[in-house]
Amino acid sequence: MSLRDCLRYWRPESLTLAMPPQPVKLSALCQMLAQSVVTVQRVAPSPLSLQELYDSIRDCYLQGRPLTSLPTKTLKQAPWGFYYGEQHLADATNFVAQYFQWLESLSPQRQGRVLILLWYVLMQKYPMHSPSFAWLCHRLDSVLAISPRIKVRQVYKACQNYALLSADGPDLFARDLLTQGLREACTRRLFSEELFASQFVRHGAECAQSLLSRALASPDNLALLRNFIAQYEQEEPVRYLFPKSATINALLLPFVNKIPTEEIYKGLIRDFILRHFKDPRVDNRLWHGAATAAQTVMERWLVAAQLQDFFSILRDTAEPAWQERQRFWSRYLSLGVISKAWVILGKEARMTAKQTTLPRNSFADLTGAMANQSVLLMQIDSLIVIEWSHSGACRLCDEADASVPNFYLDKYSGTELRPPMSLPVRHAGNWKFSISQHIYQQTGIK
Repeated sequence: MSLRDCLRYWRPESLTLAMPPQPVKLSALCQMLAQSVVTVQRVAPSPLSLQELYDSIRDCYLQGRPLTSLPTKTLKQAPWGFYYGEQHLADATNFVAQYFQWLESLSPQRQGRVLILLWYVLMQKYPMHSPSFAWLCHRLDSVLAISPRIKVRQVYKACQNYALLSADGPDLFARDLLTQGLREACTRRLFSEELFASQFVRHGAECAQSLLSRALASPDNLALLRNFIAQYEQEEPVRYLFPKSATINALLLPFVNKIPTEEIYKGLIRDFILRHFKDPRVDNRLWHGAATAAQTVMERWLVAAQLQDFFSILRDTAEPAWQERQRFWSRYLSLGVISKAWVILGKEARMTAKQTTLPRNSFADLTGAMANQSVLLMQIDSLIVIEWSHSGACRLCDEADASVPNFYLDKYSGTELRPPMSLPVRHAGNWKFSISQHIYQQTGIK
């Protein structure tokens, strides 16, 4: 085509912008509006205003003046001060009864906002140990029931459906929290995001941990555990609701006296705890406040996992006779008598470990030994076992020996894994009898 033809038929590209199917921010705006319509939102007074509100009501009460002598605006905001400060207004003699006399004297139209605010404050503070709490919940429930206001009727319906003003409320919330998630459980109860961190929700989260712990006693609740783990890892507000130590206790204490299978609970819980709270043997900073029994359960599981990892890695780098050693030590593992275990890998085994999903801090490096050698460091009662792979001997020594290597270090030398006072047993002849006999004499374990 000639230049003349090109110029003749050339047309500029359209400058018309592509029209989206709907405004970009419309969906988010609709969602925000829908939530604001469905849920109950209230803006708390500033700390200074709240103090002034509390002082004015308290002075009126202490002076023996009727509450009706206060401005109507003050009385409408009064629920914010019910459980403020060290001396709760709601717990003062006859205070709540006086307040409800004033409240019930209002027309239904003027009652609505005050009733919803009072409900909001009760959910926010949830003062379950306050002397006035049960009476206040009962009285509020009866007034909500007769209000004609649409929003009040919605709140009353939520109270009836989810027992928000009765003792069963937190337990019902706990079940929904574990099965439906935090946002869904809160939205169903008309809670705005400000109430996601309320005392009602926090108490419900405590109940949820107890419920989960009881559920783990049965092997049929794997879906509940998976749901909890997914929520904990995907929703940041959920992690704030569940304290670290309480979460550790809830997941591990059910297994103090029993050992679950790898497929049912054990693998899921162990890997979850390692991801979020780390190995307590190596770094126990996140385990502060956790029960000693819970840490013992975790260490027991880690011992089993480490031995299995060690056997798996050595299967590719050790001689065929290693399988006999694996069967020998697996017996003691099944007895639950190996209290500590630490894997120390040589150069070749480390290369194999890099191709697995093992976390780097789950084993140590071995130097000053043959490239194909690795070591399994164990403790059975007061006996320390240093099991070398390949041509290495199994060394047995007492934990009181000053030359015994420490557990859970990052690196070991071959020299420190051959303590001078240790008893070496070569893997030849009747080595299994020799080792088992020494274990029995030292610990009484057959």
